[in-house]
Amino acid sequence: MNNQAKLLVRGLLPAMSIPLLGIAGFYLYKFAGQDLSYFIQTLTSHSLMAPVISISLLPNVLLFFYYINRQRYKQGQGVIFALLLYGLAIVYFKFFA
Repeated sequence: MNNQAKLLVRGLLPAMSIPLLGIAGFYLYKFAGQDLSYFIQTLTSHSLMAPVISISLLPNVLLFFYYINRQRYKQGQGVIFALLLYGLAIVYFKFFA
């Protein structure tokens, strides 16, 4: 793997994991004593999965601007790529689930 791809992955990995940590924090805060399957079922049955994912992506905007302000453009591209991947999940949950 060349250096450019490594930099892209260095932006992609935190950008994929930060929203997952946000969703996990929401689960622990609101559904602490409940089962994980109950959490997922509740979000999907009330059509809340897409909004929860969308809100969990907000810290990625800060991460993107952090990389851009330090002229780490490839890592910023990794954040954008992660946002696009999460965008596909949001479209799925919004229209097909």
